[in-house]
Amino acid sequence: MKRVVPVVLLALLVLATGCVTSLGKKGGSNLRWSQKRVGNDHYLGVQVRGRAPGSGFILLKRNLWPPFRWEVTYGVYGGEASSTGTFGSELDAVGSSPLQFYGISAQYVSGGLNVFAASHLSAPGTHGSKFYPGVRKVDVAIEHDGSKLRYYSRPHGTGASYDLLAEIDVTGQMLPVRPTVGVFHIEKQDRIGFDHFRVAENGMPPAPSAEDEAVAKIFQAVDAQVDAFDGVDGETPNPTAAVALLADSRESLDAALAKVDEILAGASGKRSGKTGPAAAKKFLLKARKKLLSAKKKLERSGKVKNPARGLKKIIVPEFDAALALKPDK
Repeated sequence: MKRVVPVVLLALLVLATGCVTSLGKKGGSNLRWSQKRVGNDHYLGVQVRGRAPGSGFILLKRNLWPPFRWEVTYGVYGGEASSTGTFGSELDAVGSSPLQFYGISAQYVSGGLNVFAASHLSAPGTHGSKFYPGVRKVDVAIEHDGSKLRYYSRPHGTGASYDLLAEIDVTGQMLPVRPTVGVFHIEKQDRIGFDHFRVAENGMPPAPSAEDEAVAKIFQAVDAQVDAFDGVDGETPNPTAAVALLADSRESLDAALAKVDEILAGASGKRSGKTGPAAAKKFLLKARKKLLSAKKKLERSGKVKNPARGLKKIIVPEFDAALALKPDK
């Protein structure tokens, strides 16, 4: 049986583990999302099911507050690609109607990628673009410092510095935002992929509650765990670094549990059922047990037999804990 590796992180788990409610959701039709592999490179692939072009997206249930930085890699992972389809990543403002969004998309044209930045503020045009000749995959990033939002891109795998596509003023726009990846009007021959999802930085909501602080610690743990499991995959696995990351994630998880205990000690903590601090503590204790088991096995053997399954066992209850504290609306 082929080994499944969690390089595509949370979005992969949304699809591969049936945890759409906990981790995110997908939309669109006529598409097949699946785990793909080229050599040792594992990624989230999307292809059209039938003859007609396909469009769709994956939304991750992760609120981003400034200052934040979201990163992802995407592009053409195999064969040729049509010039009609676009693919990319977008940050959508929670609860906005009409939708407030900030995205970086790409189109494969003339043997390269045309990358462009857009938002609800730029319609019908774009904020900026750059063409990368001979390039099939790009790294992109969107960061927000509290008033300015910046779009970046660079060819994947070159080690080059990021190019600044655009900088816009977003004062007064709705927050938080949530990351999505998706495709629009791709053709049957297109082999589009997404990889290396990462929240490099994330802030807190204004006047954060105790629940917000606990959720922030939970996601600190999630980020470290994702990096740890990713670190035992590929051409040069580093189990020592992975063990250190899992130790860091345990500290964050313990801090989240301590904050939940504080909430339970107060009047607001007397709820029960599937939401509230009591439910969150139950989920966190389950995640902590799985985390300690994974860390022990990694220390003993220097490898993880099935990283995707191991990561799933830890972060799914962590997402459940976050949703128990801050129910998704």
